[in-house]
Amino acid sequence: MKKIGLYPVQDAYFDPKAANSLPRHHLDVWPGFMANIQPVDGGRFLLNVDTMSKVIRTGTVLDMLREMSRDRNFHEIAQDTLVESVVMTRFNSMTYRVKEIAWDSHPDHQFELRKTGESISFVDYFQKHHNQRITDLRQPMLVVQGRKKTDKIMIPPELCFPTVCSLFGE
Repeated sequence: MKKIGLYPVQDAYFDPKAANSLPRHHLDVWPGFMANIQPVDGGRFLLNVDTMSKVIRTGTVLDMLREMSRDRNFHEIAQDTLVESVVMTRFNSMTYRVKEIAWDSHPDHQFELRKTGESISFVDYFQKHHNQRITDLRQPMLVVQGRKKTDKIMIPPELCFPTVCSLFGE
């Protein structure tokens, strides 16, 4: 599907190039669809295609954190707003549920790659593996849930975009 410009997000496919931008509200609306095939009696199959839209904020989670930082209760407000929210990374079109904000971890910190055991900074990892440049080295890291519920992944807020569902509760 990527060859025709559609990006998978969970079980659906969306076309970010055909997005409708709502700049006044800092939102993009991506058109998309979900399809499935089900067997029915007599050896026939039923194709079901549902159209849908994905609403994405144009500002990053880091932008949100910067706005919140003006408040005295910054950490508390950030925790209440972001923990259990859903964010999307555009470099791989994946959605993740935020489990915590790691205030003491930053993009220049090192971690160990599972496969090779190599030690690498988050800055270098995201540049090397996802061609994403991280500019703010003082931002905290988001701890998100991976595909398996036991997987914990750290992603810089600069690379995450809140989904609208996460802003209004799901």
